[in-house]
Amino acid sequence: PLAARIRRLDPRFDVALLEGIDSDPPQTGIEGSGTPLVAGPPAAAGPRPLSAHVGNPGLTGIGYAEALRAALPPEIEATLARGSTAACLWLAIALAAPPAVRSAQLTPIRASQGEAVGAAVEALAGLLARVPVAQLLPLLQRALPALKALPRERRTALASLTAELARADARVSPLEYLLGALATRYLTDQLEPPRAPGALTLEDCGVELGTLFAIVAAAGREDPVDARRAYEHGLGTLLPRQRPDYASPDSLHWPAALDAALARLVQLRPAAKELLVDGLGRTLLHDGKIRVEEAELVRAAAATLRCPLPPLLALPEVA
Repeated sequence: PLAARIRRLDPRFDVALLEGIDSDPPQTGIEGSGTPLVAGPPAAAGPRPLSAHVGNPGLTGIGYAEALRAALPPEIEATLARGSTAACLWLAIALAAPPAVRSAQLTPIRASQGEAVGAAVEALAGLLARVPVAQLLPLLQRALPALKALPRERRTALASLTAELARADARVSPLEYLLGALATRYLTDQLEPPRAPGALTLEDCGVELGTLFAIVAAAGREDPVDARRAYEHGLGTLLPRQRPDYASPDSLHWPAALDAALARLVQLRPAAKELLVDGLGRTLLHDGKIRVEEAELVRAAAATLRCPLPPLLALPEVA
């Protein structure tokens, strides 16, 4: 049940928020697909591909998001009221958990934004450490409108600083890195909205797909054999004839490789992005389990490619 899934993330949420939420009208919204976000005919019974949920939270996803929102500490909720405090929250989300990495990331924040902002970001990062990981991506989405009130030059500087934080240290986790990359994408898209969908095919991006799928497959899987199987299960349907062999992500250089991969994959055709999202779903579900951090990793990767997904634990069965 949905309530049980959310309680795994935060036992404090009010289950009454979910009363009457039991349907998920089918909609689609891949960037550039030309398909409007409107309800369609009743979906056929059985699992739906993950791409069917792009841009379509459904009533269940909306209820899930409202429950998570209700559990936010008031100090964090208050930062969303103004652009200046939302900017501090934005930077706090981009910080990594390991103390040594976080300390290194705070140095450029203090240097460019001042000691007061650095202290506020550090304090907010401490608060964020106590909220479910599923809160972080929605917080970025909610902070974005508040940031729009800031002068353009300040938002440009914030985008550059966010990108610098994401690349500061290879010891960040893939999810931490992707949240930083997504924050940068959100801001750059706000400053310069994309003018047209991409034109690349899956075959044009074999190396980049291999990089992304290897990182997703390795996340949460200590057994390299299991990671390889998850990789093949997802990528094999996208590139059935020829694809890169699975390689465990390099402990030092994977952030730069993923950065380059995302920069190219965002230029895929809309139909290719649908297949990519479905492939990520198959990799995620290879062992029949959805772990919260892995689910948020897939959501962050998809959102960075302009394919926003609702919380995956709130979805009905996915093919």
